Amino acid sequence: MDADMIDAVDLAIERAVDEACGREMVYGENDCVLWCAAVLMPFLGYDPVESFRDRYADPVTAQSLMGPLGLAREIGRVGQLRGWRRKSSDDAALGDLGVIRTDFGPACALFWRMDMWVGPLSRGFATVPRKSARFIWRPLACLS
Repeated sequence: MDADMIDAVDLAIERAVDEACGREMVYGENDCVLWCAAVLMPFLGYDPVESFRDRYADPVTAQSLMGPLGLAREIGRVGQLRGWRRKSSDDAALGDLGVIRTDFGPACALFWRMDMWVGPLSRGFATVPRKSARFIWRPLACLS
């Protein structure tokens, strides 16, 4: 990514973090999957979660749409269709999409500042260290 793109991605994540602080997280509206997709869509030019957008309003329905292998499998399917590169945690870079483990199950997060993953909570956001992501994709590689 060139310097202008790096600045644009950084600013998009910053704005999404600010918005997460001002409203409750609602499944099917602004949960972790949709939050990450909303940040990435303007850069990708497509909705990476269009296959299940507007089709769930709770975690049980979301899980049923993603199937028995869950969030990482569904993101992996999208990534494979779109040519996203898989990465290791050591190679994570700004705007990478990761699946992290939480006390409530897997969650999507974006790699951001200070060597951290960031994603929304019920209200606000959380950051976790680089090594917290179990699965990582680079959807913005085509912009490099």
